[in-house]
Amino acid sequence: MLILRSRSTHMMKLKKFYGLVVCFALLPAVAYAGPAVFSIDTGGDRLAQGVVARITGTEFGVKDESSPVLVDYVSYAYEYGKLNSAYSEFVDGEVIEPASVNPNSLWAAVSSDLPVRFDTKSKPRHPFDKARYHLFGENVWLGRPVVYGGPGGWDTPINNSQLYISWWVKVDYNSLYYWRFTPSEMSGDFQEREVVRSNGEVIGEYIGKDKEGLLNFVFPGHPNANKLKGVQLVGVESGAKTVFPDEFRAGSGVGYETPGTKTLRIWDDPDSRGIRTSLSHTDYFLVAYSDRNYSSNRVYQSRDMIPDVWHHFEVELDVGKGTLKSWFNGQLGGIAKFDPRTAYQDAYSPTIALIGNNAKQDQLQNMYISEIYMDKSVQRVVIGNAPNYDDLTHYELQRPVRWGRNEIEFSVNLGALDSSSGLYLYVFDENGVPNMNGFSLCASVDCPSPPEPIQLQVN
Repeated sequence: MLILRSRSTHMMKLKKFYGLVVCFALLPAVAYAGPAVFSIDTGGDRLAQGVVARITGTEFGVKDESSPVLVDYVSYAYEYGKLNSAYSEFVDGEVIEPASVNPNSLWAAVSSDLPVRFDTKSKPRHPFDKARYHLFGENVWLGRPVVYGGPGGWDTPINNSQLYISWWVKVDYNSLYYWRFTPSEMSGDFQEREVVRSNGEVIGEYIGKDKEGLLNFVFPGHPNANKLKGVQLVGVESGAKTVFPDEFRAGSGVGYETPGTKTLRIWDDPDSRGIRTSLSHTDYFLVAYSDRNYSSNRVYQSRDMIPDVWHHFEVELDVGKGTLKSWFNGQLGGIAKFDPRTAYQDAYSPTIALIGNNAKQDQLQNMYISEIYMDKSVQRVVIGNAPNYDDLTHYELQRPVRWGRNEIEFSVNLGALDSSSGLYLYVFDENGVPNMNGFSLCASVDCPSPPEPIQLQVN
């Protein structure tokens, strides 16, 4: 009689994991198209926030720096895996200063006319979110991580070809439909946040009057002026009236200003050479040029930001392949392609030139930013809420601390995931390709025990 034990039985005898379902798989006969995850070890701990877990598998790829360039949780951050507590003693409302003023600052550049502030009083994104960046106004931003580009922000590595950025944003008003214009045929005074009607139908909301005396409104579903020109607006509560102007506000200073907000700019040279990209709420645009080549591309993607809801932005740039990708709440908007030869050579690498609210009309907008993640590689680890990558509706980036071809260690970040439901692990390789089938995890206290050993008898 020959007794055969399954490979999973043998492996589970090597280590007993408490409170975590661990699945093992035999290698199939065909080669993997991307990474494959075989196991996860939490050292006997339940999968929980901050626990260091070890993944084993194949095809994770080589990563020059195991830790991301920057993982910014605002109250504290990790720069290439090293803890930076520059803002840990900040109080609510304290101004974030550039590195030229505060040598310990994470950012080389910060908007000066309208400051970015440390915030602890707004509603957090999840239970582990202790602080956020608060931006108020139409042109408020952070720029150029010091860890990547030095105190001035431009002393980046030479010719690094990849960049991945992730960040979360919440706003008071949807910038796609945010308008400001000079009063016309005005009577009465609108009340802040009151509903306004046009021809008896609700058309939007009055925000307030800004310091230039312009009226600020939000008109959902109206991204351009075609259906707004000449329309009379009436406040439901105040009875105040005004008429939307017919002309764009230009040299005369009279008229309307259209919605237009950029949330990210990526540059690889301070003198406007090489890669220059911008990400707005309607598209993303890339221009790249050197002495011999020029390339540009625009991809349209509407980022309809529901107010008071956290939204996830992601950008992936690969200069070697000549591609720029952008995701909004997990949905890929498309791929902007360019000629890799147009990247500026032998001096700089793409970095965050600006992240925030680079608008021209959001005068009375409140924006909150949480968890900025930046890496010079597209390799990353995420935990999501579906067993297949294409079915994910929510996922959270993890913080790698050690990266090998077949083994990764990371600090668990559950974020806003519901740990009582199914969670799945995904690893992205150096081409930005994940394992399409997620590796099943369990972070609940009710995790089932590992299965009993299987014995097969062969006579």
